[in-house]
Amino acid sequence: MHDPSRTNRELLEENSALKKRIQELEKSEVKRKMAEEAVRESENKYRLLFDSAGDAIFIHGEEGQIQAFNPRATERYGYTHEELMSMKANQVDSPDEGQHVAKRIAILMERGQYKFETVHQCKDGSLIPTEVSARRIAWDAEPAIMSICRDISNRKRVEDALLNEEREKAAILDAMSEIVIYLDTDMRIVWSNRATNQHFNVTPEQVKGRHCYEALHKLNRHCKICPVVKAFETGEPHIIDDHSSYGKRWMLCAYPVRNENGEVIGVVEIVTDISARKEEEEYLKQSEKKFATAFLKNSVPAAITTVKEGKYIEVSEAFLKLMGMERNEIIGNTSTGIGFITPEQRQIVLNEFSQNGFVENLELQIRTKGGGRRYGLFNSVMISIAGENHLLTLVTDITEFKRAEENIRILAHLSDISPLSITVHDLDGKFLYANKRTFDLHGYTKDEFFARNLHEIDTPSSVAQGDAHIKEILETGEAAFEVEHYRKDGTCFPLEVFVKATEWGGTKVLLSVASDITNRKQVEEELARYRGKLEQLVAERTRDLEDKTKALEEVNIALKVLLQHREEDRKELEDRFVMNIKNLIIPFAEKIKNTRLDERQLAYLSIIESHLNDITSSMIKKMHQFNFTPTEIEIASLIREGKATKEIAKIMGIATSSIDTHRNNIRKKLGISKENVNLRSRLEHLD
Repeated sequence: MHDPSRTNRELLEENSALKKRIQELEKSEVKRKMAEEAVRESENKYRLLFDSAGDAIFIHGEEGQIQAFNPRATERYGYTHEELMSMKANQVDSPDEGQHVAKRIAILMERGQYKFETVHQCKDGSLIPTEVSARRIAWDAEPAIMSICRDISNRKRVEDALLNEEREKAAILDAMSEIVIYLDTDMRIVWSNRATNQHFNVTPEQVKGRHCYEALHKLNRHCKICPVVKAFETGEPHIIDDHSSYGKRWMLCAYPVRNENGEVIGVVEIVTDISARKEEEEYLKQSEKKFATAFLKNSVPAAITTVKEGKYIEVSEAFLKLMGMERNEIIGNTSTGIGFITPEQRQIVLNEFSQNGFVENLELQIRTKGGGRRYGLFNSVMISIAGENHLLTLVTDITEFKRAEENIRILAHLSDISPLSITVHDLDGKFLYANKRTFDLHGYTKDEFFARNLHEIDTPSSVAQGDAHIKEILETGEAAFEVEHYRKDGTCFPLEVFVKATEWGGTKVLLSVASDITNRKQVEEELARYRGKLEQLVAERTRDLEDKTKALEEVNIALKVLLQHREEDRKELEDRFVMNIKNLIIPFAEKIKNTRLDERQLAYLSIIESHLNDITSSMIKKMHQFNFTPTEIEIASLIREGKATKEIAKIMGIATSSIDTHRNNIRKKLGISKENVNLRSRLEHLD
């Protein structure tokens, strides 16, 4: 309303003031709107940062109730939005971390902000090492706390790995028996291992930061031979062999340590006591000399070759003798190059190594310089020479042994074709040897027979006499008697046995040679029946004795003739028994005796020969009734076996013309030189 009391001037001034106020209010409104827009823009930016942050962010009250969080929180902890909004902040802490919550909140309230490490637990129970940066803020005009939670799992793994690596380095260096010191450029000790501290009787604290020469050696300057000084001067590793310190021999090694720019920032010094090693080296030198002497002079052929090519590095004198070659012909050449073994045989040796790591008693046929073939027993081991693997091989020449073995096999074969049963058993009746005739007589296979004891095949009557027979044999050395044995089918048959005590592998055994006397027993039984009938006739006809004397004399004569025939049969059987041993066994035993046998083999052969001679000595006259020479007897035996002239010549090692001469002599002595009679048939009829 217009106030008449005011002047126009006053009204104009008031109007001007009002206009000015209105302008200020308009500007203030513009600023307010601009501020609100800035706040909205700031809130959008904050929300964008909040939602896209790589760390989980929680807003919670001072009592811990969660009021807001970003998407990362739900992703990391596995809870839904509703679940997190219903939780308190301490519910994401692991159970072990719950005890620290109250203390951390107190520090936060006091300082306004607080950073700490903790462990959070996800919904599935998994644990996450977390670094929390907490700060007090205002949220919706109320006091609140914002916690930025960073997953530090990777950092923890790296820290743990670095810590473990440092621990391992320290453990490794402390486990070393060598003295290890790390020195800076002023030659002050930065670090020393346990061996250093123990050797100089100091603690790490007593030497750290002090000059090495002063802390360890009580000197006021570095040692004259110090390799550390040289390493600093040259920037290269330096090694010194020290003979003078502490009465021992040391190896001093200094290794420069450089930074990323290649500058030397320190030196690691390693000191090793090599006194024992030097003594061992000297001992090894002496041992090598002894080994070289023993190797070269060894009676067993020996060679050292490379593994890959089989090239000879060294050979013994015995090896040179075996090969019939000079050293320069072998050294540098290969085992296949000199024809010692074939490539296939060498591969067999290498296969043995790959399977077992060594070669033991491998039998191979070898060739000498002149093309001769011998047998060798190979034994090889791996040895190291100058850091490289080589083969040390011993080759035992078993050629003569193989020949003797073959001769023994032939003798065993002759035993198997003998018509007599030959066995060897111990005093308990366990069989150690039996020939084929033995198996055939008893009806057993070889395995079946050896599974039985003598007492199992003896009939009860033979078992009852067994102790007496063994006593006689042990007292006199030999005995001859009759026994009865069971066949596999349960039937019995009689045997005439000659037994001699001997040794077999150091054990007392009995060697038995037996013949089946079933036919002879049948003849004896027949004679007994005749004798019984005769006695009955004599008893019944005593009264007519005078009248029938002549008839009885004729009967007696007939009986005597029959008995004489039976005696001749028995004599002929004995002669055949002796002839078989003399012709089939003894000549070949003589041949084996002339081969190169070892002492033990000669002893066994001598025993067998002695026993065979003992068996046949009582029948020698029969063998020589035609005045055959020993060679003629041997040839006659081979002819009787069906051997041709060439076969006999090869067996006896003489010319076929000599065999023909002996054959003619045999025909003359048999009285058939002018008759068209087969010599083999005539010899077979000698039985």
